[in-house]
Parts: sequence; C-alpha cells; structure tokens
Amino acid sequence: MKKVLLVLCTLALTMTACGNKEVSSDIAPVVDSTEEVETSEEVESSDDDSESNKVVNLDEYVGYYTNYDYEVTISNDGSNYSMSVIIYGLANIDEGEVKAGENSVIFDAVDPNGEPIEFSFYKASDDSYTLEVEKTTWEYFEVGTKFEGLLRDNADGAN
Repeated sequence: MKKVLLVLCTLALTMTACGNKEVSSDIAPVVDSTEEVETSEEVESSDDDSESNKVVNLDEYVGYYTNYDYEVTISNDGSNYSMSVIIYGLANIDEGEVKAGENSVIFDAVDPNGEPIEFSFYKASDDSYTLEVEKTTWEYFEVGTKFEGLLRDNADGAN
C-alpha cells in the first residue's frame, strides 16, 4: 500500500512540474487582517436585500465550463447536484457536497490527500466564470487561489 501511495505522489509531483505555470503565478496572496474581514462582514450584513448577495439557483449553473487548463462540470439528477473539478496535471476532485451560496456554488469535497477542501464557483462577468479555493490544507493550493476565465460550453450540457 505504501508503494502505491509513493508512486501516486511521485506521479502527481511529476505532472505538477510539467503542468501549466500560469496557474501558480495567479495565486493570490493570503491577507491576514481582521480589520478587513470585519469590514466586509458589516457590508454583507447591511445589504441583505441587495441583489449582489443573493443565493444562486443551482439549475442556472448546471453545465460544463473550461478554459482548456482546468474544467468544472456541474450536473444534477433531480434535486441532487454533483460537481467535478479538474485541474490538468494536478488534481481531479469529483466527490463532495454541492450547495447554493451567496453569489456562488459551494463545493465541499476531499482533496487528493484525503483532507477537506472547499471551492466557490461564480460568474465573474457576462461570459466568464471563476473557481476559487475557499478552504484547504493541501500544499498545492492556497486559500484564495483563483482559476479564472472558465467559459461555459453550451454544446456539451451536463445533466
């Protein structure tokens, strides 16, 4: 069993070294400022009636999104939703809980090391979507890492 894990880790590291270097350069710095957090929470709580803080309709996000370096697939079976996140050369995360959040789809899953990871997926512009790492302990992601420029592929809808 240890040999299998060693081979898988080596394969993941090798694929990471050969992967797209643009993704690692897009990693946002982690800000550790309680003052900023308190300010943003005050704004969110005071704008509850605002259009900008609405819970998303998961049905509107069902589909396939890609920028050819990473992809997101959201599908549903009745009222059950599933999500797959593929970052080429690094990770394929497809088991977890999908739920509607304020302005984003929340995906609570398990990273390749078996630890919890949380993504938010949201519309960044009229035709572009962003996948953001919200919680993680995995060494290859930092909180705030954004995978931007995902476009919806209307020809290949997921159901």
